[in-house]
Amino acid sequence: MLWNMEQGQQVAIERENGEYLYYEATSVDFFPNDKVPEYVLNMESDTAKITFIICYGEFDYNAGTSKERCVVVCKIVD
Repeated sequence: MLWNMEQGQQVAIERENGEYLYYEATSVDFFPNDKVPEYVLNMESDTAKITFIICYGEFDYNAGTSKERCVVVCKIVD
């Protein structure tokens, strides 16, 4: 599971042509679902990266979503 990742762990992404790209986790953070910082959503970067944002934590039935978000940012491994 993504929320169990630690910095330095790798993720493999398979491309349509069957090749794999490898990424290394640079951060694993948890935020309230309504307070994910703007920098997390910033797509501008000097290096290739991938950002995973997934639901985490207790489900809030009134809001219809989990109370937290797990954010894993990974940079490409050359």
